[in-house]
Amino acid sequence: RLDGLAVLAGDNLNLDTVRLNAAGVIRGQVSLADQGNASGTVVLVEGTAQAVGADLLGQYRLGSVQSGSAAVLAIRAGYDMARQELTVPAGGEVPANIELQLATAKVIRPLQGVALLAGSSEERGIRVAVIDVHGLYGDAGAEVASALTNDEGRFALEAPVGVYDLVAAAAAYTPARLTSFCVKPEDLPREEPLEVGLLALF
Repeated sequence: RLDGLAVLAGDNLNLDTVRLNAAGVIRGQVSLADQGNASGTVVLVEGTAQAVGADLLGQYRLGSVQSGSAAVLAIRAGYDMARQELTVPAGGEVPANIELQLATAKVIRPLQGVALLAGSSEERGIRVAVIDVHGLYGDAGAEVASALTNDEGRFALEAPVGVYDLVAAAAAYTPARLTSFCVKPEDLPREEPLEVGLLALF
């Protein structure tokens, strides 16, 4: 069944293409190895801004996920990040139950990147902050770390494993925001900085 699909006179409709492009659903249960309450655990589709928190029973649902190969990440303070690969069926649903193991240590990763001001050659002093939008380590929206750029616009800071928004701000400019930036323990050797990329302010 295809709801809300309009076909104009003279158009050719390829149903195979429609099916391939249809979104699917990922649904599952989060459990903790120590039998704790998994409520609030953040589950997201890797590489996207699609994220939800597990409910009081540890259950979650991610809707409108692009069909095809995908991976879900489950993140909770005090536990190792879990990752599960799966295939999302077009117009269907796939289960993904995840168990989180207690972390032996809190993993802190160095981050680095560049923030630039459009129309300006002065790059020093742009403030870049890591925002815990999902409340992994405290209140949702709290600042985890911040740094100021140097003369070349480069910044360096550290953040624990998690999913964050990075916000660059400077007076008289609209803040630049990079959403759902994922800091994973296996990205690189832990002593090597994880490259954030460019944040441009206009």
